[in-house]
Amino acid sequence: MILGISTSVFYKSDIDQFSHRAFDIIRKCSCNAVEISCIDFRNIKRVEKLELELLKGFKYKSLHAPGLNFEYRKNKETTDVLDKISQLYEKFKFDYIILHPDRVENWDVLEKYKHLPIAIENMDSRKETGKSVEQLKPIFKKIDIKMLLDLLHCCSIDTSLNNVRKMYNEFKSRIIEFHISGQGNKPGLHRPLYRNKQDEIINAIPEGNIPIIIESVVMKSEDIIKEVNYIRKKLA
Repeated sequence: MILGISTSVFYKSDIDQFSHRAFDIIRKCSCNAVEISCIDFRNIKRVEKLELELLKGFKYKSLHAPGLNFEYRKNKETTDVLDKISQLYEKFKFDYIILHPDRVENWDVLEKYKHLPIAIENMDSRKETGKSVEQLKPIFKKIDIKMLLDLLHCCSIDTSLNNVRKMYNEFKSRIIEFHISGQGNKPGLHRPLYRNKQDEIINAIPEGNIPIIIESVVMKSEDIIKEVNYIRKKLA
C-alpha cells in the first residue's frame, strides 16, 4: 500500500510545511508517499528552495500546483508559473502534478507542457465545474491527462458516496491518486478522520494499489500520527 501525507496538513499548525521538521514527522508516520502543496502560488519560491534530500526515499511524490487566487490563462503570469513547475519537476521528478480544473480558463496553455505528468482533481460542491462525471468528460476530450479522485470532495456533493464508484468506474484508467480526509461543517474543510469517525469515506476507496494521500488538517504533530495510524488500521 502506498500511503502518504500532503504537506498542507500542517498549514494551521506551528509546523512549517516546508521545514525539515514536517518531513521528519511524515517519515515518523512510516509513510512512503508525500504531496508537496503549492496551492498558493506564492509558495513556489519556497518549494524551489527545498533540499533534494528531503524527498529522497519516498516511493511516490506529487506536487499540488497553484490554484488559490490563480487562474491558468494565455498570459505571461501563467507561462511563468508553468515554467517554474517544469523546473520543479526536473529537480524532484514528481510522479504527478495536480491541477484544479476550475482554475484552468484555457486548456491550450498546457500544450507546451506535454512533458509534465499532469492530473486534474474532482472538485467539491462549492465549485461550478469539475464536480461530476458529466463535467469532467469534456475536459478529457480536450486534453489527455490523468485524474486524482478526492473522496472528501465527493462526500460534499453526495454523502452516500455513490459518486465515488461512478467516477472510479468511468475514469479508472486515468486515476493515479486518492485524496482522503474527514468532512467539516463546511465544504472544503479537511478534518481528521480519527476524530470524525467517518469510516464510510475510508471504506469508499475502491482499491489499495493507487497511492492515497491524506489531507486532514491538524494542529499538532501527534494529531497527524494518530490520523495516519487510524487510516492505516481501517485500510488493513
